[in-house]
Amino acid sequence: MARLIDGGQGLAVVFTWAALVSAPYGILHGKTALLNPHVLWVAVVVAVASSVLPCSLNLEALRRIPPRVFGVLTSLEPAAGAVFGLSSSTFPGRNGWV
Repeated sequence: MARLIDGGQGLAVVFTWAALVSAPYGILHGKTALLNPHVLWVAVVVAVASSVLPCSLNLEALRRIPPRVFGVLTSLEPAAGAVFGLSSSTFPGRNGWV
């Protein structure tokens, strides 16, 4: 898809296609709850914040920095997420922080 469509338009097409393919499953299990405007608004915000924005930023970074630097930064993402989660968590473990 990236070869057929330039820029971030390919990403928009792919995410729209994914939403259309998964919509019948959501409609089947969610029934009329998915027609609520508040639910739709929250779904769009979650989709943009959790998928579209990170993928767009990753694609732009991959275009601008060398692949080996991108690989190192990508491999550090889980560790950074774990440190952030540990630092922002207020749940103490059995013997202090776990």
